[in-house]
Amino acid sequence: MKQILKLLLISTTLLSVLSFWKASIHANNYSNYYDNNCNNCCIGPCDGYPFLLPRSQGRNGVRELIGWQQFINKYDVDATYGDFAITLEYNRSMRPHNIAQFYFGDQLASCNSLLIQGSEVTPRHQKAWVADYFGLPADYSSVIQFDPTIDNFVVDFHFYIGLGDCSNCSKGAYLRIDAPLVHTRWDLNTTECIKERSTGDFWPGYLAKDELSKADLSPNFLTFMLGNTTFGDMQNPICFGKFPVCPMTQTRLADIQATLGWNFVQDCDYHFGLFIDAVFPTGTRPNACYLFEPIIGNGKHWELGFGVSSSYIFNRSKYHEDRYFGIWFDARFHHMFKSCQRRSFDFCNKPSSRYMLLEELDTADRQLLSSTDGGENYTKAIYQYSGKLIPAINYTTFLVDAKINLQADIVVKIGYIRDSWSFDFGYNLWARTGEKFDCTSCEPCVETKKYALKGNAWLYGEIEIPVGEPEEDIIFGPFALSNSNSNATIMSTGALDNPQPGYYEEPSVTQIGRLMQIDTANELDISVPPKFVSRADLNVGKSPSAITHKLFFHMSHAWKHRKTRWMPFLGFGGSVELDHSSDIDCCASCCEPCCNTQDKKSKKGGISQWGVWLKGGIYFE
Repeated sequence: MKQILKLLLISTTLLSVLSFWKASIHANNYSNYYDNNCNNCCIGPCDGYPFLLPRSQGRNGVRELIGWQQFINKYDVDATYGDFAITLEYNRSMRPHNIAQFYFGDQLASCNSLLIQGSEVTPRHQKAWVADYFGLPADYSSVIQFDPTIDNFVVDFHFYIGLGDCSNCSKGAYLRIDAPLVHTRWDLNTTECIKERSTGDFWPGYLAKDELSKADLSPNFLTFMLGNTTFGDMQNPICFGKFPVCPMTQTRLADIQATLGWNFVQDCDYHFGLFIDAVFPTGTRPNACYLFEPIIGNGKHWELGFGVSSSYIFNRSKYHEDRYFGIWFDARFHHMFKSCQRRSFDFCNKPSSRYMLLEELDTADRQLLSSTDGGENYTKAIYQYSGKLIPAINYTTFLVDAKINLQADIVVKIGYIRDSWSFDFGYNLWARTGEKFDCTSCEPCVETKKYALKGNAWLYGEIEIPVGEPEEDIIFGPFALSNSNSNATIMSTGALDNPQPGYYEEPSVTQIGRLMQIDTANELDISVPPKFVSRADLNVGKSPSAITHKLFFHMSHAWKHRKTRWMPFLGFGGSVELDHSSDIDCCASCCEPCCNTQDKKSKKGGISQWGVWLKGGIYFE
């Protein structure tokens, strides 16, 4: 009867934990669309996210539970005992399309392909990014292919000290430390197939005062995205969110985890206990330099949490004490505190707009004018292009404080022990809520410059003033304009904001002339006033929650018959972990933004991966 009561206690705890977690995930999914710290923007299930924080290589309840259940949480040892173990693990990501779709959403064509086409390409694909934004000719066309993979090599050091029964501590108390050393390799596997390279030039006034020849432009999309080139009035190359063309690696300790626990219910066939956890971040801090940057650890979050540990031997041989079946359960719940990280963001309702072009505007000179009545009355422009273009991501990247309210790592396994051999089969649920951002405490920002989306707006114009015979007309210019295209997107150049006919008063001849495109007779309008962008327009909504499901096995052998205080053990195993991203298939069909609907599924941030490992160690008393 006592054993039945213990089993009921463990089962009730497990069901309560899973119910609590399911409720928290449901609440988080709802809040993904309606609750943002910084503004009212949202990210729909088919939009891309600028940043992916996968499961920390140091967060692995399976690695911590397998292979040594016979040598931890012991009930019949009155003295201090312990274990030292090392796990050598290799894991590799699967489902590369899910990773690519996480970053680019339904902008991908043919699943893992991104199209780059200039504004003059006909017909343009509706999902193609505008090549003009990257200093590529207006008739340029290429296909960018992604096959992202993540490889992790882990050496995890496990220390377990059972405190036994002494005058200063309770029987069943223990201290545990896990310190994983990680070498990670992230490869976006990016290639570019150029369909139309073009030998055309860019018109004067479109990206600079003068005409831009092929030699003045980026040779291809990937060269620009490496941050090595500028064009026209762009003075600084792209600094963040770059596309790496070679694998990137990092080697460092991931999160060091310290656990203090107490098994207050213990017997030969079961145990039940609680513990507290603290995680010390020793991994890498996200810096946003690359889109697919290698990350070790949990993003430099300090963590504090608690957990439940339990086991029950439900079938033991009457004739052999070391032959039995049992169930083991381990659950950890952590809060991830604020971490200052550099992140890139898009503008509201404009996925991937961080890769567009911004123009800087300043106070206009007195000669730039507009008129709505054919030149009878004039209005002086207030703002004017300053002569500087910048990649939008250089403006939309800054430091934020990020936190995650809840992370869970739950493991349940069935084990069979037969003398010196043990066999484990089990399931692992890892999940966390979405991130929340504080946009001001980490890097307070006072904006001193004014920027607008360029789109296909002209930057410069000229005027033609008649001074006598037609052949004596004088061309004045180029003059900086006052333009913006706030409705432009990464896939379209948009239209001019608040257009009014543009004029310029030329002091040298004290005449006013109509603004025209340089070297043409096409008249130009200007934006009166232009529409600016600011950080208040950025989509700083939380990144998504994450859920993965892992199945695993492990087989181990212990040298129990050695007549020493030291008992070695060694085993091997493997796992398959699947994420939830397959719930959203934006490759097969385009779906609408979900901000105002509750029945859309949300995107998740987990990574599918498989892994194999060796785990060996020594038990001592």
